[in-house]
Amino acid sequence: MPARQSLTVLSVLLLVLSAESIVHSSSAARAQSAGPAPPQHRRKPALLAVGKAGDGLPAPVADMRAAILEAVRSGRLEDLRYAIELNEMRPVFGAGGERDLIAAIRNASADGEGHDVLAALGRILDADWVAVPRGADIENNRIYVWPRFAETGTAGLEMDAIAELARILPAGTLALALEQGVYNYWRIGIAADGTWHFLRR
Repeated sequence: MPARQSLTVLSVLLLVLSAESIVHSSSAARAQSAGPAPPQHRRKPALLAVGKAGDGLPAPVADMRAAILEAVRSGRLEDLRYAIELNEMRPVFGAGGERDLIAAIRNASADGEGHDVLAALGRILDADWVAVPRGADIENNRIYVWPRFAETGTAGLEMDAIAELARILPAGTLALALEQGVYNYWRIGIAADGTWHFLRR
């Protein structure tokens, strides 16, 4: 190859490498000035199944649901102790994780006796549920959550689902729930082995 042609090829290569270096430095500077990338939000686990009231539940879950409903039908908050004592551990109440469920419900109720919370439990446990995986073994580690809106939200509902939601929520709160797309009322979770895990808003 003639010397002049070799110099021309070398010059072109040097120009390309120099351009690539400038682009790389510019990208790195922009990335550094932008700061660290925001953390990825954890995705909610996929729902395993959706069912109505007591339909299609494993026997332990159905038994715990029935025990809770017995107290609902009696209208006596103290009768809820039977369902609570079926657990090896106490159900968690509210975001603070209170363990004295009876006292916590009394404090949270409008009348101080828990009648409104019992009534809400009855409406919720007669609504649709969803089964959500918890842990690696989804055949055994799943939790049944009432109502399904607690996991699916309230955006874009069909008319039958809106009617179901209206039966659960207190009067005057339906429009806000639909506008915000968020279910913000009582929810209850029972594991596949029948353990009552939580009651919270």
